[in-house]
Amino acid sequence: MALARPCLGCGRLITSGSRCKRCRLPRASGRRLQELRQRVFARYGRVCVHCGAPATDIDHLVPIGVGGDDSLANLRPSCARCNRGWR
Repeated sequence: MALARPCLGCGRLITSGSRCKRCRLPRASGRRLQELRQRVFARYGRVCVHCGAPATDIDHLVPIGVGGDDSLANLRPSCARCNRGWR
C-alpha cells in the first residue's frame, strides 16, 4: 500500500507522483522541446555542467518527479553518463 502525501500544487492527498491530475504541469514536446534544447545548449556552450564533456542530453535541476518543470531555468546540458547518474 502506497503512503499518501500532499500534492505540491494544491495539498490534496495523492499516492503517486508529486502532483494530482488537476495540478500537473504540461511537459514540453515537439517544437517547443526542440527550441528549449537549442536555447539550453546555446546558453552553456554544449558542455556538460557536471564534468565538462560534450553535452548530448538535457538534465533537470529539480526533477519532474519532485515538482520540477520544463522551464529554461530548470534545464542544464549534460553528457549521457552524468544525466543517468553514473558519476
